[in-house]
Amino acid sequence: MNRIIIKIAVLLLAMSVSAALAGCAPRGETVSLEQAVKNELDRFQRVRRTNIPEEAREMVDATDNLLASLLRSPESTHELWQVSELLSKLTQKAGFTSRPAFTELAKQYRVLSSQVQAQNQINENGVALLVGRTYSLLASELETTAFSL
Repeated sequence: MNRIIIKIAVLLLAMSVSAALAGCAPRGETVSLEQAVKNELDRFQRVRRTNIPEEAREMVDATDNLLASLLRSPESTHELWQVSELLSKLTQKAGFTSRPAFTELAKQYRVLSSQVQAQNQINENGVALLVGRTYSLLASELETTAFSL
């Protein structure tokens, strides 16, 4: 009887350890920063031609041009500030659930712009990640309310 209990206990311990280890292992979900940004850019490009008001379309196109420029040259304080301004304007036309995210991204662009001016250096990976998050948010908005408010 004791042997059976010990075997069951060992079996349960082995199962819990293997489950814990398997839960921590990567499941093929990791991608490079460049690939993540590319994925979000592709998603944005797919939904970009959504029917949106002309004024919003112009702002989205201008934002896209600035984001592409930031991927090439992330240290441009003027472009960082312009993206912030455009996102602030787009916030007013965005769906109610997207507005906090637009506001937060605009604030992050402003902070980056002022950091570059003050320190004369930039974290290029940080800018790329922020650009990817911006493309993701723009795509989400275009997939839902499409700046129609």
